[in-house]
Amino acid sequence: MAMKRFYSDHSGVAAVEFAFIAPILLVILIGTVDFGRYINDKMKIEAAARAAVEYLITTRDPDSVFENVIEPIYDAQGDANWQATFTIETDLSCECFDGLAVECEFGFCEDALDDGSPDYKRRFYSTTLNKTHDTLFFYPGFKKTYELRGDARMQLD
Repeated sequence: MAMKRFYSDHSGVAAVEFAFIAPILLVILIGTVDFGRYINDKMKIEAAARAAVEYLITTRDPDSVFENVIEPIYDAQGDANWQATFTIETDLSCECFDGLAVECEFGFCEDALDDGSPDYKRRFYSTTLNKTHDTLFFYPGFKKTYELRGDARMQLD
């Protein structure tokens, strides 16, 4: 009789089922938050690269990009250690209409355009930002750190 009552008693079944499912749901929740952080960092670094190129086009001062563009963007987020994982590269390049790279100071484009007019040299500023993104936890099969890269290139003239 006691065994029959034990098998027919369903009190606590929901608690046992929850105990089995809760760790899986918790891992999924944390993974979703971690993936959201990754996407946010990726969008932030791409926006910072675009802002850096726009700053370069208006000021033509590559030495002050970091303190006038990058620092305000990341300091506003409140992350105290972001500078340790961050690098920036800026470049001024020149090319002709056909994509042929030429020297910016002394180079010139020899070919004429289709309408017979002479080709002119186009100048481009490009910026590459690199930042290390750390995940909240180690997930089996995934890396703990990822390198994020933001590239932007705009024509100066």
